Amino acid sequence: MKKRLLIAAFILFGTAHLKGQGKIILYYNSDWELTTAEKAVVKREADLDLKEIVFDGQFQDYDKENRLICEGRYEKGVRTGDQKKYFADGTLQSRIEYKNKDFTIWELTGPNRETLMKEGTGKFSIEYIYFENFFEIRKWKEGNLTGEFTDGKRTGKWTYKTKDGNRKDEEIYENGIFVKRTAFTKSGERLFDKQSQVNISPNSKRTDAFDFDLASFSNLNAFFELNPFKNIDSITRNATYPGGMKNLTSLIALNLTFPAEARRNPTPGTVIISLTIDEHGIVKNYNVIKGLSKILDNEALRVMKLLDSKWLPALLEGKAYESTISIPIAFRFG
Repeated sequence: MKKRLLIAAFILFGTAHLKGQGKIILYYNSDWELTTAEKAVVKREADLDLKEIVFDGQFQDYDKENRLICEGRYEKGVRTGDQKKYFADGTLQSRIEYKNKDFTIWELTGPNRETLMKEGTGKFSIEYIYFENFFEIRKWKEGNLTGEFTDGKRTGKWTYKTKDGNRKDEEIYENGIFVKRTAFTKSGERLFDKQSQVNISPNSKRTDAFDFDLASFSNLNAFFELNPFKNIDSITRNATYPGGMKNLTSLIALNLTFPAEARRNPTPGTVIISLTIDEHGIVKNYNVIKGLSKILDNEALRVMKLLDSKWLPALLEGKAYESTISIPIAFRFG
């Protein structure tokens, strides 16, 4: 009988609720990790959803000389509308419109100031990356995307080459309509009936995931303690994780393995793990409060410990406090 593993994780909290959003200044190093102001090469001023810990509203990025280099907008963690990038002298480098997880390149200037795209027409080459979900730990592939727009519509052949140049996928469009996609693999080629979902701003994946400089901070909350939100006194929330609990559930599922012994002797049910998160966002302890077997209990604990550096503490009117949450992880075999 075919066996499969279904994971369901739900966060059991108290009765605290969120009160609004916050504005914050974020500092990034050259790897787009959160860092100190002294080490930063980019500064971002942004609106942040304080419950889900995702960008939600306008953002502006500035270089070390405080020159605007990028601006755009998010809606609940998803880029939307026009995102503009600028050269150091303030001239427009690109204008890309994001809508419904897709994009249209309207303006694009090459590194030598050559015009690649004008008013949605032209050929372009740009970096891309496949991700399995919004704040991905595992990536599929990355490389260079070459394509063409005519009056804002995709046209012709779009080629996705991997970094090593050994593999490439192709898509065909006619007047903005997707025709087919061919994925070239080691065993040959496969046709798909859907276009690929790619990210053409690999750096944004790091900013959206709130990765941080390990040399400066022991955990994500240490950054926010050093750089607090404006009007934080009005904020009340439960302990949370970047991208919210939906993202946490996805990360658990993506990192949970299926131990061989558990496959041989399946024990369906739910492991419930409690975490105590102190006022500094540090997980003080993990406890299995309901177990299934030593193997599955240990696997559930292993995965939770992979994710412990990004917890943010519960807040009551801006004051952080220690709290305990319970996370059920359901194992189902069938």
